[in-house]
Amino acid sequence: MSSEQRTRKEKPAWRALKEFLEKAEGAVHREVAKATPTVRKSLESSLESASKLFASTMKTIEEHTEREQVDILKGYKVLLDAQSGFVESRLHSLEKKDSSRES
Repeated sequence: MSSEQRTRKEKPAWRALKEFLEKAEGAVHREVAKATPTVRKSLESSLESASKLFASTMKTIEEHTEREQVDILKGYKVLLDAQSGFVESRLHSLEKKDSSRES
């Protein structure tokens, strides 16, 4: 596959990734806006760093062959699933505490 063909194939994927990241950032920013200014500044900085790291990771992965990308993405997905599991667990724990206070 030529470099030009590859670039044409990647553009829609990068556009979709950029749109997804912008929507996700917007949703998190709306929630962060509810926090105190000090907490908000810290969270916004962390969110921006995480977004940049994700985009950079995806760009680096694109530099590999398709077969290598499959293997790398499978490994990366395991990492993201573990992080998502942690967030779900923490969220469930906090919601459980919150609902017990309301009772």
